[in-house]
Amino acid sequence: MTSTNSNNGSDKNNPDNIKSKAKVNNKKANAKKSKKDNVEWLPELTKDERAAEKQARAKEKMLAKAKKYAAKKDLSNRVLKVVDFPEVNETGLKGYKTRIKLQKQLTSKYSKDILVNKDIISTTGNQPDTNKYAIELYGAKKWYTNGDMVTQILKGVDLKIEKSKFIVILGPSGSGKTTLLNSISGLDKVTSGDVFSVGYNLTLLKDSHLTKFRRENVGFIFQQYNLLSNLTARENAEVGENLSVPTENSMSIEEIFETIGMKEQMNKYPHQMSGGQQQRVSIARALAKNPEILFGDEPTGALDEEMGRKVLEILLEVKNRFKTTVIIVTHNPNIAEIGDTVIHVRNGLIDQLTNNPNPKKPSEIDWS
Repeated sequence: MTSTNSNNGSDKNNPDNIKSKAKVNNKKANAKKSKKDNVEWLPELTKDERAAEKQARAKEKMLAKAKKYAAKKDLSNRVLKVVDFPEVNETGLKGYKTRIKLQKQLTSKYSKDILVNKDIISTTGNQPDTNKYAIELYGAKKWYTNGDMVTQILKGVDLKIEKSKFIVILGPSGSGKTTLLNSISGLDKVTSGDVFSVGYNLTLLKDSHLTKFRRENVGFIFQQYNLLSNLTARENAEVGENLSVPTENSMSIEEIFETIGMKEQMNKYPHQMSGGQQQRVSIARALAKNPEILFGDEPTGALDEEMGRKVLEILLEVKNRFKTTVIIVTHNPNIAEIGDTVIHVRNGLIDQLTNNPNPKKPSEIDWS
């Protein structure tokens, strides 16, 4: 015991150890001084420069996340798996219940494989071409029930929608156009047939996976703005941003508000805005999610002509600038003139599909 204490004491008083510690302390002191000197010599940034620097760091961080997510979302090497969805010949309520039962069985078995494992599961034998098409439908059928009454709305729809196009869906009331929009966007799903949206077969996704699909892949604009009244325009848009998945083409909130022409109104509350401004904020909220597809259900229906044209101009700019696929349903046939593709729905089927080689500008169409 005595010998050990003596050695420890002599080590502490050893001249070599004292010199070594002194060198370490001097290095630390010099490092601190150097760091302090560097900070002192840095020029003071202006408020705008600090904001730009902060935005650049956020963009860099977002791109890193985007690359990581893109690797997880790679759909290029998937293999098609065809599963049997037997044809149901029964009619009425009994036939409907049989179809729903079959669908639930397949959904329970394959939903996770589709959304999580990225498998291609088809009930029709068709493989989606995700390089060319945003949406593909094969034999899509949809029934609704009201008590004992069963009504077929979609009657075997086959449809392909190209990526990065502006699509206008038209049709009389009761034609099935809204049901079609809901089915390709994941708000609802068909009863049978395949609906591939950005490569995922929505027909076989369970409700929780449909929610995840909508959150990560698509945005919505409705006739009603549905803004949160206690949040500013910017905060409403950030609700969408918080649900987003980063991509390499992700837009910042500032870029989005610049696109919709409301950069100076970002701190306004909904009650301080006109109807057209509120609709533009709803577009900002949808864009903040960085959607691959942007859906609009009568997005100009509650607006006057001036604001309606402005909203259409914004949607076209989104399509052209960010290569987003934009799909809208409208009752106004004049709006079809701005679309790259016009889909006419009648009696639950695609009555006509027209590709427009020379779409008009919103300022060039009639509004009456």
